[in-house]
Amino acid sequence: MNLVDAYKQLLKKSHHNLKEHGYTRKAGIFSKKYKDNWGIIGFQKSWSSSNEFGIKFTINLGVYSKAVAELLDPTRIKPKPVVWDLHWGQRIGLLFPEKNDKWWVIDENTSMELLEHEIQECLLQKVIPEIDKCINNNHLVDLWVTNQLPGTGLLYRQSVPFSPDYKSRLSKLKEQKNNEN
Repeated sequence: MNLVDAYKQLLKKSHHNLKEHGYTRKAGIFSKKYKDNWGIIGFQKSWSSSNEFGIKFTINLGVYSKAVAELLDPTRIKPKPVVWDLHWGQRIGLLFPEKNDKWWVIDENTSMELLEHEIQECLLQKVIPEIDKCINNNHLVDLWVTNQLPGTGLLYRQSVPFSPDYKSRLSKLKEQKNNEN
């Protein structure tokens, strides 16, 4: 089996396990709808990956929330979002104690059995629970209100041109959260 085929087999095995948790697959992207929100798991290959030198990849995870989209800019609501639309996202490395970027390599020395086990364990023990926590609007809104967004959520918050009344909406949301406490 060549390295590209080994990577495809890893995606297939991941799909088998993720399907049991409500995820569908399109290429290396797995998505799950929960109410008006979406959980996304994306396998990202490095641009330097090749059959000759190895397949290097990481895993990204994120959540899109219709409620947050309505808060930020109601004109940007998506029926099925893509990775760039996510309101919370990060690389899998942030879920490990070291908090470092994490990449795996498939090459001629890789034990695919061990790698598949490691990836499936990461998905089931780290990624799915984190997405399940963040796909809930209450938790996600808390992250936005308290400005504790990791990864792409923070980049999104810093770069997206929000609706003109965004700041007043966020102030009202903060006030609601304070009144709940």
